[in-house]
Order: sequence, then structure tokens, then C-alpha cells
Amino acid sequence: MELGQNEMIIIFNSKDNAHKEAIAYASILSGKVRQFDITKVRFTEKILSDLARRLKVEVSELLDVEGDLFTRLRLSIARIDNRSAMNLILEYPELLKTPILLTHNGTIFIKDKHDIMNLAVA
Repeated sequence: MELGQNEMIIIFNSKDNAHKEAIAYASILSGKVRQFDITKVRFTEKILSDLARRLKVEVSELLDVEGDLFTRLRLSIARIDNRSAMNLILEYPELLKTPILLTHNGTIFIKDKHDIMNLAVA
């Protein structure tokens, strides 16, 4: 995922209202916010690997193990390696832990609006 000058990319789930608030806040800080809704966009292995590299985590750490879908599928994190995690996210994109913010200053999982400001002005 290439970033333009002063651009932000937010990967989010449109079913989560808190994610919509994160997008609104990012839009205030930057006029250039590209949005990728996991309910509408399909990710590739290359994109997921790039995300993990930018976040400095293993692919298995991209899984939203606290989400409803993880529970409904009766998955156990102890049995999931990076390859399995990749396959699960490709099959069930809503398993991707979101929201994620990408900027020229770094890439983070957004926990609250302050995370966006801290990264945007870093």
C-alpha cells in the first residue's frame, strides 16, 4: 500500500461506529484519507504481509481474537500459526483486527482518537 504526500490510509469495519468516528477524526487532521472497509475490500496475501511488516507484528497478530466472529467460528489462537491466520483473514476479512492507520510516520492499530493525532503529528 503506497502512500501519497500527507496521506493517511485507514483500514476499518463499517459495521463498527467507533471506526466511523476514527475516520472523521483523521479527516480533520488530513484532507487525504483513503478508506478501506474490510466488509467491501478483499485483501491479498501481499497486502496482509505488508501490514504485518509495517505494524511489526506476526501475521497471526492481525487476527481480531476478541471479536464476535472469532468466537462464533470457535477458533483457538493456540492452534493458529501465521499461515493459518493468513488463510482465515483471506476467507473471513472481518477477522482482521481494525481499525488500522497507515501514515508516512508509521502504522498502528487505532485504540482511540489520540492515537491518530499522535501519529499524524509525529
